[in-house]
Amino acid sequence: MFTAVIPDRDNGTGKWTIRSVEKLENDELLEGDVICLDNGYPNTGSLVAYGNVTQNEIFEQYEGQQSFVFTSTSAKRKSESGAWAITLSNNNNSKLVFDFFGPELLQGRTHNMKGVMSVTNILLNDALQAVGGISIEEVKQLLLGAEEETKEEGDQRLKNFLDKATSGQNQRLSDAIDHSFQIKQLLNLFALSNLLNAFNQNTLQTLMLKSSQDHQQNKTLAPLHLFRGCFRCIAADHEIIQRATVQRRWNQDKLGEQYCQSEQAVELLVMDKLAIKAVAPFQHLLFDHADHLAVLTYFSETTHIHHVPYTDRFILVGVNYDRVSLVDNSSDDKTLTGRDFSAFELMAIPHEVGHYVYQHGKLENGKTFPEVSQKFKDNPYYQWCEEIFADLYGCIVAGPLSVFSMQAFLTSGDKERAWRDDNEHPTPILRSYILSEILRILRDVDKKGANRYDFATVTRNLDEGWTEILEGWGYERIEKDKNRPTRIYLPDDSTKHLERIINVDRVIKAIRPIIAEFANHLLAAANFNQQSAGSSEKRPTDIPWSKGDYKVSKEYAREMAALAGGSTAREPISLEVLLNTKMGEDDVAHDAADAEARLQWYLDIWGDSGPTGSSGGTHF
Repeated sequence: MFTAVIPDRDNGTGKWTIRSVEKLENDELLEGDVICLDNGYPNTGSLVAYGNVTQNEIFEQYEGQQSFVFTSTSAKRKSESGAWAITLSNNNNSKLVFDFFGPELLQGRTHNMKGVMSVTNILLNDALQAVGGISIEEVKQLLLGAEEETKEEGDQRLKNFLDKATSGQNQRLSDAIDHSFQIKQLLNLFALSNLLNAFNQNTLQTLMLKSSQDHQQNKTLAPLHLFRGCFRCIAADHEIIQRATVQRRWNQDKLGEQYCQSEQAVELLVMDKLAIKAVAPFQHLLFDHADHLAVLTYFSETTHIHHVPYTDRFILVGVNYDRVSLVDNSSDDKTLTGRDFSAFELMAIPHEVGHYVYQHGKLENGKTFPEVSQKFKDNPYYQWCEEIFADLYGCIVAGPLSVFSMQAFLTSGDKERAWRDDNEHPTPILRSYILSEILRILRDVDKKGANRYDFATVTRNLDEGWTEILEGWGYERIEKDKNRPTRIYLPDDSTKHLERIINVDRVIKAIRPIIAEFANHLLAAANFNQQSAGSSEKRPTDIPWSKGDYKVSKEYAREMAALAGGSTAREPISLEVLLNTKMGEDDVAHDAADAEARLQWYLDIWGDSGPTGSSGGTHF
């Protein structure tokens, strides 16, 4: 390159103008684009290169640039090139021993996700072969063209596909329960993995790259905690899909024999159908995707609903591994010991579905439930609104069974923390009393008759039973003659700096308006005891699941056992298969701050929330 002591010698500008070889003049230039460099110097206006010449013997001691560079009147001449590729300077003047913020680490973590995705596909392919004798490639072919075809065309293709998959060439179908339903759920798991992969590639990778490049150019440090948080969430969701897939897989007694359904597969069949039944009375409130909703359950460390930021067409509910097994044979309703167990984990499913309806439902007047909650922003218990809604939803769907479910979870918790408020869930010591009050309010609010929520006896017994449990933990009720104490004394020494008495009546009085508001909206909107017209399959909305006001708990245990047994597994319930998994286009992030704000928003959404606690993310 020829230089001068002054930048504008002999009418030269001293400046180079970057122009794209391929793009229009005002188009944005990006890393990797091919450019030419122009200068206003007369007759030598372009910067050109004659290639790498450092191998020549006269440059054996050369330590400078790797190419000769000259100016020319044209950007393209014989044996030379005027095309230059834009690369970002690393401006690496840092004294860091290792650059933890370099783009190569982002690329490395992105590459690692390919292994996670591969395992998901391997497990899905294996389960599809075991349950339906079909391959993942056949499923991909089923999904091809789903975006363009009509619903009738899609339904027919799906029917033909299922006819083949349920023919039972390698499966023992004599004791199989709702074989078609089980295959459909595997198809939905495949659809969910497609949505997850598309979100990772098209949205998260784009935002992380934008943030990383901007920080590199500005010599600032990229927010690695956001990047790694996104990768962890992607991997965790793949683990959920993998877990749900393996749990639905059928087994072989010996290699080469026919596959037969597993006990876990049947239990998940029951859980899936309970979740579908739980959402059915209010599915019409789910605006955009009321008719295109998939419900998937899986066994997990905790009972929870899993929130994801990339689709609102899936309800994902995890249920404790340490549940009580209800039956000794999935083909009948005979229990393990001849007694009816309390299937309390499964009765928590309506509560978890309630969280989804709270977040995605919309009333006839266009209001969402979070907007309804704003009416109580000055209420001291406003932060409990979503949990109160989910508790109410559970009671509307399952009746007293929902309260027994919550009591079971509360008694499994740490008694030393029963009085603590996490600013999200109602205080455990009060939770059961609140649920009993919900049943009383439902009785008062229900205007459709039939005494659906008349539970005077069981609510009294529930309060007495919970008070007895608290006393067993060392808590003391102030009034001895009431079913529900007005106040409770805290014996815990760790409360010495706090008020030692909880005023139960004061809390109940404060939250009654919240309960009543939600109850009025939900009961007015509910579809009671209806099913899809003109269909042999049904989506039953006969609620509450428990209608009896019993004096003894064994009657409720009997009802729970019946709901969780073979009759529910065999119940014909319509199930959507989400063939069309195309995602909407995301807006382009304008700068690093915008990209990082969106990444943080996604992470705030992503996570689990359970009936008594949360881990990761929020409720949105």
